[in-house]
Amino acid sequence: MTGTIQERSRDVLYTCSYVPEEIILAAGFRPRRFLPGGPATDAFIHPNTCGYVKSILAAALEHGGVQAAGIIIANSCDAMRRLYDLWSEYVRPVPALFLDVPKKTDADSIAMFAAELKRLAETLPTTLSGRGIDSASLRAATRTCNEIRALMGEVFSAQRSAQSDVSGTRVFDLCLAGTTQATTDFAADIRRFLAEVAVEPRPARAPRIVLAGGLVNKRNVVAGIEKAGARVVALDTCLGLRHYEGSVEEDAPDPFLALARRYLTKPGCARMQGFEERLRWTKGVADEARADGIVFCSLKFCDSCVYDAPMLNERFRDLGIPFLWLEHDYEWSGLAQLSSRVEAFIELRQ
Repeated sequence: MTGTIQERSRDVLYTCSYVPEEIILAAGFRPRRFLPGGPATDAFIHPNTCGYVKSILAAALEHGGVQAAGIIIANSCDAMRRLYDLWSEYVRPVPALFLDVPKKTDADSIAMFAAELKRLAETLPTTLSGRGIDSASLRAATRTCNEIRALMGEVFSAQRSAQSDVSGTRVFDLCLAGTTQATTDFAADIRRFLAEVAVEPRPARAPRIVLAGGLVNKRNVVAGIEKAGARVVALDTCLGLRHYEGSVEEDAPDPFLALARRYLTKPGCARMQGFEERLRWTKGVADEARADGIVFCSLKFCDSCVYDAPMLNERFRDLGIPFLWLEHDYEWSGLAQLSSRVEAFIELRQ
């Protein structure tokens, strides 16, 4: 995490792309997706827990602590619920707020989530000593986030284009930068990125690969795919397309309902209800990118992805779209083996 200690004291960390950054911004804080880089821990938590949760806990308890105003932990899985319990008990200098996220996207679920977001907007400023959130500040934050989503849409369009020189690794690095940078700095970086994009015919057609799945926190797989001679033409992950897809209605009578609608109806991850919807979305991404194959990454011990991956594998193979499923432990300790599988997969596409 970059920045001075004083700057980091205005950071509000969050653990899931279903946490609205708009509410954090409107309260005068800087949203940061918490992606700790240190080793995981088995202390206080079952060893068969996903490495992301264990690394978050280790960052707070074993590796110098966490410098932030607070953290918002989404109810995205049982491991995250246990993380909230442990954080509240053992990491008291940094308050934790819990956000309940419905699994469904119907009208009742959207209304319920809107009420939950309103509760968060009332609790966050008082708990973390932020400024009060009103409709004006929330709409201003919404416009800021919508601008970034529109700019990233241009980046993803350039990434898909057969006429551009945009590599998947560069786009991944940009997405990763967006998890830590202030919104104004990130918007400026995106504009510079787009200004540097060269649009010209590529001399050779490399296999076109979609990287899909849940949390992919390091560039290893993207770089490995492209080192093997392919091109990553879409990042269908929770730091990529799914984080930026869809905008929030800026002038809605109820800004919390508008936020709830956008966040619940954006392309869902394996945690959300609706396998067929996820299948259609990922197939649409692959079709639009004219992909030659899909590499699907999931965290080890992520039950939701474990349920989805075999069915996705079967359905995409029935559709004639090659599919490779990779599991990682967040630390990517088995990278050499994963790289060999990626190379073999790419060789079959060439």
